[in-house]
Amino acid sequence: MEQLRAKGKVVRGFLGILPQEITPDLAEAKGLSSTEGVLVAKVDSGTPAEKGGLKVGDVIIRFAGKKIKNVKQFRMLVANHTPGEKVKMTVIRDGKQKELTFTLGDRAKYLKLAAGESKAGEAEVWMGMEVASVHSDVVRSMGIKEKTGVVVVGVEGGSPAEGKGIKPGDVILQVGQYQIKDLEDYQEAVEKLKGSEKPVLFLIKRGKWTRFVALKEK
Repeated sequence: MEQLRAKGKVVRGFLGILPQEITPDLAEAKGLSSTEGVLVAKVDSGTPAEKGGLKVGDVIIRFAGKKIKNVKQFRMLVANHTPGEKVKMTVIRDGKQKELTFTLGDRAKYLKLAAGESKAGEAEVWMGMEVASVHSDVVRSMGIKEKTGVVVVGVEGGSPAEGKGIKPGDVILQVGQYQIKDLEDYQEAVEKLKGSEKPVLFLIKRGKWTRFVALKEK
């Protein structure tokens, strides 16, 4: 109400990441003492998060002096701060706490900019996975050098993908009977298989290993 009276609109702070809930398995794998906090599954290029030094794999435990419990609380805290405001954030990186400082962006301006850009680099979220082209900036920033397929850049907590152990950085080479060479192939496969009552097979590459994973929509 105060923002509407003063500015005629609501402004929200913006960081530019995809936060992920920390499950007991993730906490154990990263050597965390609890599941509180949020895991950074993606850092968008050119955003306050990237400029402030946040990296994929960081675990955010404090934001602007407040302890982070989960994704919902974290998103609300970021949105409730003012664009242009400097905030401090405590993260766990490689088992050590690190303090970073960010200048928040304007969420509305970023979304407007993103809406005007080409959508060729990303696909819609399906089965709880956000994927990107192997040629996209976010995939390059992850150090992945695959030439074909699409790369998982985010996994939603509680989704079919998370339940089967799919993680950011996994490369999808096949969906159902469709070979995936690029993002266009993936999008076409999604259109044909979305809504299937049967589990859908995904051929996943992680490092030197490949395996099939069967995912079923909720």
